[in-house]
Amino acid sequence: MPAARFSAPFQLAGATAFSQTPEVLDPVWVVKTFLATKWVSRAVEDKLVVERKTSNPGGWGKKRYPGSWPAMAIAFAVSDSVDLHPWLAASSTELWQAAGFAAKPAYHTVRKRFLELEDHVDCFLTAVAALVQHARRHDRNVGRHVHVDSTEADTHAALVHDCPTHLACMQPGPASSRGRRKPGDGKRPTREATDRFRSERHAAVERADDEAPEFDMGEVDEVEVTGDVARFKINGHWYRSLDTTAGIRAYTGPRGATRFWHGFYNQKAIDHYTGAVLAVVVESSSRQEYDIYPELYAQLEQTLGGRPETMIADKGFSVRRVFQHNTERGIATVISHKRTGGDRLRHDHDTHDRHGVPRCKHCGAPTNFVRFNENPKPRVWFDCAIGLTPACAKTQTLSCSKD
Repeated sequence: MPAARFSAPFQLAGATAFSQTPEVLDPVWVVKTFLATKWVSRAVEDKLVVERKTSNPGGWGKKRYPGSWPAMAIAFAVSDSVDLHPWLAASSTELWQAAGFAAKPAYHTVRKRFLELEDHVDCFLTAVAALVQHARRHDRNVGRHVHVDSTEADTHAALVHDCPTHLACMQPGPASSRGRRKPGDGKRPTREATDRFRSERHAAVERADDEAPEFDMGEVDEVEVTGDVARFKINGHWYRSLDTTAGIRAYTGPRGATRFWHGFYNQKAIDHYTGAVLAVVVESSSRQEYDIYPELYAQLEQTLGGRPETMIADKGFSVRRVFQHNTERGIATVISHKRTGGDRLRHDHDTHDRHGVPRCKHCGAPTNFVRFNENPKPRVWFDCAIGLTPACAKTQTLSCSKD
């Protein structure tokens, strides 16, 4: 058996069980803790001040009232609200005072300031990286083993049938199905459930011999984006959406009915030890998971200030480019191999077995890991575990590009 190359994964029980710690769920506590952690909050605030001065060197405009907008943006982000207006209405004066405001601002002011912060996401990512790296200095198990997963998220924008109003498809049907729709009115098509979309996506990866097929948009024939409106031609009909950033996928059933999946991938890197999210990338669902993965990994490495030992994922990432990406960085990949070849099974080779463990070049025995070098190209060194012949005593090497 090969010698252990990586630390054994285990979990810190209760590390992210926030529901068991009521004060952590209190937005006032979150704001006060953020502002009290000076080496984090000041880094964010100071960087925002510098960027505002750079974009407005003359200092034009009315001077802003005291108060930490980053702290309030964090309070909104950790709340259960997805809409700003009801969150603002429900927020307490105590919360705003904790962030340094004299009173609760007007809605249009809050919305304007939050939109400005969207252009400075890097400030918050830098703060997260500082916190995670601080934790790693005290416990090296943080960020050693990382799980990657993508969850499907629907856009709130609806697809609406948008063919020219004079066509037959835009006219009301029989009286029984007419309802209140008038001639020329659009109608909303049926959405595909996200769990069915996930099953179809995994099946596509499993069927492919090597890479998953290039991710097209199913039955989508043409795409037009004009201003804030996207239009899609599907099976000869046009549909519109007010979300130009969301991806789309169309499916035609056995009876010709078309279903749609319109939304995003929310791809996350999760620490196995604490259960905390270390990196997040939200992208159009028109992209493949493994195409988004390098962006997520780059953010993860920035957050950790280094590299994890292992990356764990499902079959949606089981493609050669993901294995190569990780191996070139000295990271072990823990992903179920898809079935390939005529019998859809993995086989032993002269240089390594079906599990990727190198075999002795002289006697074919299993080997023990010695070291790994990623430069100039990834290569592993190993010793024969049995030593049947004199030649077996010498350390051997194998390029990772072999498989």
